Amino acid sequence: MARLLERTCECTIVQGNYEEARRGYECILMLRNQKRRFASEEERKQEAQIQALIWREIGRTWTANGFFDQSYECYQRGKHVMLETGVTSGAAWACLHLELGTIRSLQGSYDESRRIILEALEVLEQAIQERENDGKSQQVEYGRGGEESEQSNNYSSFQTRTELTILGAPLEVGQAHESLGIIAANVGQFAEALQQLHQALAIFEQHDLVTALAQVYSNLGALHAVKSENTMALTYMQRSLKLAERLGNQPNIAMVTGNLGEMASRSGDLRQAEEWFRRSLAMAERINEADQISWCNTALAVALQDHGDLVGAAECIRRSLSIARSMKSARNIGAALIALADLRIIQAMIACKLQDKGKNSTNVPQPTALSTRLLLRAKSTIQRALSVEGLETERVIEGQLILANTRFLLGDLARAKQEAVQTMEEAKQYELTRMLARSYRLLGRVLAAQGNYTEADACFEQALQVFRDCELHLDYARTLYGYGVTLLEREPCEEVQLNTGLTYLHEARAIFANSHAAIDLELVDHILASYRSATVGASLNYSPE
Repeated sequence: MARLLERTCECTIVQGNYEEARRGYECILMLRNQKRRFASEEERKQEAQIQALIWREIGRTWTANGFFDQSYECYQRGKHVMLETGVTSGAAWACLHLELGTIRSLQGSYDESRRIILEALEVLEQAIQERENDGKSQQVEYGRGGEESEQSNNYSSFQTRTELTILGAPLEVGQAHESLGIIAANVGQFAEALQQLHQALAIFEQHDLVTALAQVYSNLGALHAVKSENTMALTYMQRSLKLAERLGNQPNIAMVTGNLGEMASRSGDLRQAEEWFRRSLAMAERINEADQISWCNTALAVALQDHGDLVGAAECIRRSLSIARSMKSARNIGAALIALADLRIIQAMIACKLQDKGKNSTNVPQPTALSTRLLLRAKSTIQRALSVEGLETERVIEGQLILANTRFLLGDLARAKQEAVQTMEEAKQYELTRMLARSYRLLGRVLAAQGNYTEADACFEQALQVFRDCELHLDYARTLYGYGVTLLEREPCEEVQLNTGLTYLHEARAIFANSHAAIDLELVDHILASYRSATVGASLNYSPE
């Protein structure tokens, strides 16, 4: 009965019904703890390992719901069960500690997580090697669709996941490598991340573990997206979604649709991005996967902000922060604060450029009282975000860039230049192409404001080239906008510069309109309208000699 119920719980997990699965696993523990006699000490130890792994599964349901304290308590219970029977090594011991590593990673403690997972992986691989050398255990095999099969004289029926884990299942080894890959990606070690994820991929493909394949495809897609390798990213994500939908795997569907939303957002397809994010969010809320809900609210806020819905963006950030704080998830708190700081900068720009009736149309606008307050709040918010431990490397560099932009808008050009250069160097170091190009764009604006037009032009051209090559359309248009504004305001403004500047602004406007980037569109229209007004005024004041 307990074994059949465990297989039912495995299916329930795939459907994302974590609370129901948790109740099922608790029933399994109750059934297995009924008075029974063991034929040998070895049998008693095996039962302890199975129960410890059941505790691991209970902990995983708590982790999915964002309750890390309860998950850690389950780890402790499982460890205690094994210690009582003298089990301090082996596959079950290793896999229990792999789960602890996952918890620490989600909390942002990447160094500790990596250490725990590496130690556990070593124990797991040693246990598998010993089993193969002894030749006593079953040979675990996997059939089509991720279903397990075995060649054994001891079992006449299928094995549960816990029984396979004690034997040293390839799934656990693959997931350990995948976890190491995710950690490496979070700290900016992308070559290491790719190596670990491809090791996991090879294991999952060899054993036809399709549920695991759906997840690792999504993670590979996300990694390639961070590196702005969009074609490869999209290929992996589409594979992931196809598998996840075929299996009805709701957690994976929630994850990959969110990643597809991020891809669409980066490329400037804001309507498609919003659709993907809302689909991901609806799925994550249905299964109450707190980490995904928090992350997706932050990502949706960015898309809504670009789309012009600042009220909706603010609400999403509020929700994300609330969930992240209840989870005690440092990385999600930091990500939400970064989004909040960026929102306040946009509010400041609107206050400065649109509420001052045409007086602020320059590269470095003169802040109004309201915009200054908003920029100072943005500066304070981003500094808080950057003090949070556990932020992914891309988030840290994004935050540093936002801080530099805040200083630029406040008129502190020297500090803005220094921080933009520093951000550029770090983006190069970690091969973060999008952040590198954004650094070039900001540095171009700073240099132009300082009158260093030759270097400014080189920075703008570099940014445009990267965004064009990577098909990051919205970033490309924003670079055209910034470049165009600096060309129009140069003194003296020659006709070639004037025409080029206007061409860039009109091209940017077309992209903003196509992307439905409402605020960007309003800002560029404001600049063009101001220029047209000035041109008409000059024409009216002109009289031929």
